[in-house]
Amino acid sequence: MKLQLALDTLSIADGIELMRRMEEHIDIIEVGTPMIMEYGMSAVRAFKSAFPAKTILADAKIMDGGRFEADSCFRAGADIVTVLAVANDLTIKAARQSAQEHGGRLMADMIEAPFFAKRVRELDDLGVDIICVHTAFDVKTTGKDSFAELRQTNEIVQNAKVALAGGITLDNLQSVIDIGADTVVVGTAIITSDDPLAVAAAMKRRISAR
Repeated sequence: MKLQLALDTLSIADGIELMRRMEEHIDIIEVGTPMIMEYGMSAVRAFKSAFPAKTILADAKIMDGGRFEADSCFRAGADIVTVLAVANDLTIKAARQSAQEHGGRLMADMIEAPFFAKRVRELDDLGVDIICVHTAFDVKTTGKDSFAELRQTNEIVQNAKVALAGGITLDNLQSVIDIGADTVVVGTAIITSDDPLAVAAAMKRRISAR
């Protein structure tokens, strides 16, 4: 299991400074959607330049223009690019072609996707590399059970890797480990803690001990 750090609302400089402190504990650096909206592809380039050995994910959440937008992310240095699961299959196929040509990977974000099980199966058949079970930030307090969706996804997928994002903390990390995921995505629980380095280190230790 890999630990992915979502850098959303920080500045590029603050994000790089934070990552330098906890680099050994983080496997995947996510240049989050808010950061991309604020700084564009310069954020992706900056993190790839600062951490060339790390896997960089551009959370572009592509909904249209799959080839064009994915190309932009990969050219900027992204290793993984996200597309929304609710996007048209043609958009996903175009983004997938871009990933293949750039030697990268495509993650499909299941955020608010209807007909969940059906769409997971379709995405797996479309050849996306990673399917991310994602509880939206705005609905975290509604009690949505992302763990049930994670179990369901694990039962369906035949080829894709599985990631879980949204509301993951040190307190519930063990449940994710027990259910199983290839990647766990953490943002707020690390970045807003009193000691981000300590939380990241504790999460990585727990993951490594599974």
